Amino acid sequence: MLRWLFLLVGISSIWNCSADSSLAISREKEANMFGKGKNEETFVIASPLAGVLLQDGKPVANARILRRLTWNGNEEGVLQEFSTDGDGRFSLPAHEESLSFNFLVQFVAKSKIYVEREESDQLIWYAPKFSKELYSEMGGELKGVTCDLLNPKNAVDIGSWRVLTRCSWQQ
Repeated sequence: MLRWLFLLVGISSIWNCSADSSLAISREKEANMFGKGKNEETFVIASPLAGVLLQDGKPVANARILRRLTWNGNEEGVLQEFSTDGDGRFSLPAHEESLSFNFLVQFVAKSKIYVEREESDQLIWYAPKFSKELYSEMGGELKGVTCDLLNPKNAVDIGSWRVLTRCSWQQ
């Protein structure tokens, strides 16, 4: 009888170890599936944007422009500061990051551009981005960009998504 008890305890231990191993392997596979990929790639978080800032058709000189960028794994984001020149011109460079995603994760970045004003910051640009390529959120490089603070915010179709903006550009 004692022998059977030892045999039963032994089989039970083996079974539990096997179950624990399977659970550990399953958890590792799940982590690899939803976690980071193995290879880092360069992702363009925000493409360059250059233009002229206006208010009621007149250039806004020396205005402070803020760009907040967020993406997968960095929801706090990055805040960048720029300014217009004496003629209201601005130039925001591309922002790139080295990231690693597995095949199940969809890359998503968001770019919000504000002009700092005494009364309140004014949003002039909001664009989502779903691929790592340069200008993918704009459907190509934008030419002749003008942003007027008195323009209403418009949702502009670019590709299969929309940009919320006070800006216009050449088509």
